[in-house]
Parts: sequence; structure tokens; C-alpha cells
Amino acid sequence: MGREPFVWEVHLRQDVLDDAVDELRRLPYPVLREIIKVPLRRTTLGRDDRKYRLTVTAQRVSGTSEDIQITVRLKRGWFGKTLRESFIVSPAGTSHTP
Repeated sequence: MGREPFVWEVHLRQDVLDDAVDELRRLPYPVLREIIKVPLRRTTLGRDDRKYRLTVTAQRVSGTSEDIQITVRLKRGWFGKTLRESFIVSPAGTSHTP
């Protein structure tokens, strides 16, 4: 069984997740809408020179016809804890965290 990560490791992982979310928030609504059909997956390098897997999925928010919930997941290794953050985007280009 693995050890609990050090505080600085948690901060580095959160930084990678925050950077990915910031990048996604800057994308236009039509691009984010396409993630509903094809989820995004990529490997990114953190400041600690470790590779992290990012997965971005999207789904329509129930009760609205146009709002989309974007979920970003970050994972390191096979058994690493997955960090997750979600936000909602509307066609007007505004976004907020649920």
C-alpha cells in the first residue's frame, strides 16, 4: 500500500489541475460542446517532472437545453488518487463552478 502524498506533492497536483481548468475556461462554447461527443485525454508534465493523465468529459446539465457541465480529472499512476473539478458553461460564454 502506498504512502500518503506530502503536502507539496498535493499542491503540485492541484496546480496541474488548476492550469488545465483555466485553459478550458478560455475555450469558446462550441469547442467545449464537442467534448460531449469526444472526451479529451492527454498526458501532461507537472512542475515536478512527473507525467499526469488528464481526462475531460462534458454532459448537458439537466433542466437546461444549452448549459454544459465540464469535468476535469487528473490522475498520476495506476493507483494514484484522482483529483476532480467541474464547472458549468453556458452558450453566452460564462462559466461557474457548481
